Amino acid sequence: MARDGIDPAALYEYLAKARAPVLERTRALAREQYTREFPFGLKTLRKTLVEIPNAEWSCISTTTGGLATQLVLHEVHHRAQAMAMRRQLGAPVEDLDFSTLTFDWEVLPAPVTR
Repeated sequence: MARDGIDPAALYEYLAKARAPVLERTRALAREQYTREFPFGLKTLRKTLVEIPNAEWSCISTTTGGLATQLVLHEVHHRAQAMAMRRQLGAPVEDLDFSTLTFDWEVLPAPVTR
């Protein structure tokens, strides 16, 4: 674990897991949907999703502690914009909650009552 309590490798793994279904489901959209303008963010899904690796590359090439945090928050911000655009297009949106993607969950049996 990193000194500040955040493990950068684990956090990046979460970003990659959360990014994958957004990109996968976006591939199914028509070109008109992919390039449709919205009244927020970078205006289109295309521009928004291209910004994520561009920002990542910029941060990686100059990373220090503060920039690593910026990288994480920047991606989450643009991923949320992309998901909002897809919702407005009527496209399915997945659950990308940190705990859902990071931890293995198991269903416990119901408690025995006496």
